[in-house]
Amino acid sequence: MGEPTDPADCIVLQLCVDGVPAHARTGCESVKPVQSMILSLAPWLRYQVRNMIVHMLIPSHLKGKQAKKYYDWMATFEMNDLHRRGVDGVRVLIYGTSLDSPGRSEMLGMQLVSSFYPCPLCLHTWQSGLRGLVYGGYRCFLHINSPWREREFIFKQHRYMFRDVEQRETPITRTDENVAIMLSIVTPRKPFCGHKSVPLLDKWLSPDWEGNMCDAMHDLKCLCLAIMKGLVGRGSYTMYKQWTKQKDRQHMDDCKAYGIFEDAHNDPTRYPYP
Repeated sequence: MGEPTDPADCIVLQLCVDGVPAHARTGCESVKPVQSMILSLAPWLRYQVRNMIVHMLIPSHLKGKQAKKYYDWMATFEMNDLHRRGVDGVRVLIYGTSLDSPGRSEMLGMQLVSSFYPCPLCLHTWQSGLRGLVYGGYRCFLHINSPWREREFIFKQHRYMFRDVEQRETPITRTDENVAIMLSIVTPRKPFCGHKSVPLLDKWLSPDWEGNMCDAMHDLKCLCLAIMKGLVGRGSYTMYKQWTKQKDRQHMDDCKAYGIFEDAHNDPTRYPYP
């Protein structure tokens, strides 16, 4: 945003998109408000309803090109002019976007976070397992000499085991320049490095790729749910219904194939649900 000026010569917005039931009724059509928060305001003012800017209401069932035409219209007839010339000399800059993981992948034209390239900020990848992806690999962000990169280590009296020593370097960051190259390689039927189409905001002049940060609140919530599901296991309600006996056996099969946690897969009584 730069240093504040008096009078201000720019207003900085942060764009947010999420789905909500119309008229606050769960049985109604879901819509996605495209709205902005004015970061130029003090924190105790920017979150007030009267200071939020609602740009569009898009039906949730509109995806891809069907939704993008509305973002393109807004860029052509509103936001790009506000970015170039502003109003009475006050320009409007889009600082970034705030979205949960599904919304982020849709906005950026990327594959889901469960795909091989899960991250919008860097080229971090998961690892392949016996039947699909193994959602590990964050150890590549550690210092190259970190003891936690080893195949096995003890931390706070707990033993951790992995299929191999993590030798990969820290993944490179996605930027406007390398994302443009990736998008030039993408085809409708063949994604590249996680990208499957151009972003919804590709015609907007102000936003850049680095502004599409992860939403820490949503990501920590998903991490918390994953830990809870792993601790509780199979149940009869809500998210625990998806945990099956087969999943536990598959986890044990993975451990056996990669030679880790032998005390678990060598003893059939260790299965939670024999």
